[in-house]
Amino acid sequence: MSLFRRLATLASLALCALSLAAQTYTITDLGTFKGGAVSQGQSINLNGQIAGYARFSNYNAHGTLWTASQGLKDLGSIPPETNFSVAEGINTFADVVGYSDYDQLQNTHATLWSQGKIYDLGTLSGGTISTAYAINDKGEIAGFSVLS
Repeated sequence: MSLFRRLATLASLALCALSLAAQTYTITDLGTFKGGAVSQGQSINLNGQIAGYARFSNYNAHGTLWTASQGLKDLGSIPPETNFSVAEGINTFADVVGYSDYDQLQNTHATLWSQGKIYDLGTLSGGTISTAYAINDKGEIAGFSVLS
C-alpha cells in the first residue's frame, strides 16, 4: 500500500472516530412495580414507547408499556389472571405482543395487548407453547409455536 493511501486511510479513521465520539445518548430509568427491583425494555417504537416487563416483589412479572407521559403501565396477563407475562414487541400504534402463562411456564400463549384489551393468540393445533415477538403497523404478528 502506498504512503498516500495509508495516510488517507488513517485520516478517514480519525474522522470516523471523531464523529462517533460526538454522539450523545440519554439513558432513561423505566421504573419498577411497587416492591419490585427489575424492569426490562424489550422493544421500542418510533414514538419512544417501550414494551417489556417488570417484576413484582414476589418475583412474578407482567408485560409493561412505558411512555414518557404515563411511565410504566402494567399490561396484565391473559385470563385467568396468571403470575407471569412478558411484552416482546410494539408497533407505532402501541399494540404490544408477547406471551402470558397459564401454569408455571408450562403452557404459555402468544398474547396481544391492544387498546386496553388482552387477546390470547393461542397456539398451533396440539401445541401448548407460543410466543409473539413482533407486530408491524398492519397488525401482522411474528412469533413461534411448539407442537407437543
